[in-house]
Amino acid sequence: WYWMVVIVARKLAIVLTALLFRKNATIQMCMILLVMFLAYAAQVRCSPYMSEHERLQVLERFAAEIETNCSAVKIRD
Repeated sequence: WYWMVVIVARKLAIVLTALLFRKNATIQMCMILLVMFLAYAAQVRCSPYMSEHERLQVLERFAAEIETNCSAVKIRD
């Protein structure tokens, strides 16, 4: 349910930006792009639509990739 609050906050920020900067389209566009970027970053970081089982699978795959890549790289003294 918390992610619905984030979505409503994003929509509210877009509407407020459109109202506050209605005389300057350039600033309006920049601010709305900033809001959209922050919303995208939050969604990527939180993964609200991924189940706990899927999250564990992704983390296991990521750990295996790191282990493979680290063992392939040799550190010179």
